[in-house]
Amino acid sequence: MKPGVKICALLGDPIEQSLSPDMHNDAFRDKGLNYIYIASRVKPSSLAEAIEGSRALGIHGLNITIPHKVSVMALLDEIDEASEQIGAVNTVVNTNGVLKGYNTDAAGFTKALAGKNVDAYGKQAVVLGAGGASMAVSYALVKAGASVTIMNRLAHLDGASRLANKLGSISHNPVQAMSLSPQNLEKCLETAEILINATSVGMHP
Repeated sequence: MKPGVKICALLGDPIEQSLSPDMHNDAFRDKGLNYIYIASRVKPSSLAEAIEGSRALGIHGLNITIPHKVSVMALLDEIDEASEQIGAVNTVVNTNGVLKGYNTDAAGFTKALAGKNVDAYGKQAVVLGAGGASMAVSYALVKAGASVTIMNRLAHLDGASRLANKLGSISHNPVQAMSLSPQNLEKCLETAEILINATSVGMHP
């Protein structure tokens, strides 16, 4: 590392599957930037210590991934408007010790749809899961003019219901929550035009 290197980090649990360090470090090298990107596995019980440690060490920026996107918000000094509306943060910038949270997931998802020439306006969308990723995706779909059904396991249906109610207040189209069962999913897919898996199912390891 060169003197004065700026450190960025990914915080999550698990993080072994993440391609972020390779992607960011390759980009830093290509652009000639004096940055380094590392990944750190942080248990939920240690998140507050990790955030304060990053402040003390002068970590330049953080990416926040599963399962911390919601819980990290209470540990930050400032939150941008999109993060407030979404209810989750995936990026933290440290400016002279002041930690501000942002959410780039929604914009990234919107850009990915556009890249596939998918226009969500007026379409029926089904989102599986109600965690941080689902919050951003559902928000992006609502802002794009879709009707959204958020499906989650019955034991965690309250989270999906809260998200649906919150997004329903800014949507001109229906936003509803439903328990994720084979029967309900089959029924929803009869009319769905967009299906998003925002759960951790299928993630390696």
